[in-house]
Amino acid sequence: MHFYEQTKTIEEANQWVSKVKALYRERKIGFFVCEFKETGEFVGICGLWTA
Repeated sequence: MHFYEQTKTIEEANQWVSKVKALYRERKIGFFVCEFKETGEFVGICGLWTA
């Protein structure tokens, strides 16, 4: 959550996940997991978002 304005509560995080899933269903755009190629360690997410 480093680049977000503030850390989300569990409820806010669940709402965000629901929005992301709906966006993917409706528009076929969304986020991808980013990881280090060498280790597979999770780094973050990236992708498209529309308001």
